Amino acid sequence: MSKIGKELPKEYSDRFDELRQNRVNVSFYKYGSAADNFGMKLVNALESHDLCIKKYLETGNTEYLCDAANYLMFEFMYPQKEGHILNRQILRNRRVLVAFLLMS
Repeated sequence: MSKIGKELPKEYSDRFDELRQNRVNVSFYKYGSAADNFGMKLVNALESHDLCIKKYLETGNTEYLCDAANYLMFEFMYPQKEGHILNRQILRNRRVLVAFLLMS
């Protein structure tokens, strides 16, 4: 169990993480690597997420929520949206760090 899962069990679900991770593991062997599928834009993570949410709303099957969360994780890891902000912030922070180190 994670630290936050122990400290705030009503605020965080380790079971949800476990289910998500199991699904990623099975998907790797079933469909190939996420790096290929999302990194090469063979699968659109945001559209896939939206389909999972639609299916959850139709069926009430919470497994679709695990899938939806994984698709958001893959979008975070292999962003397909033009101009995603996080990478810009990371690059800016790296530049500031390098500049700071050069001045030291």
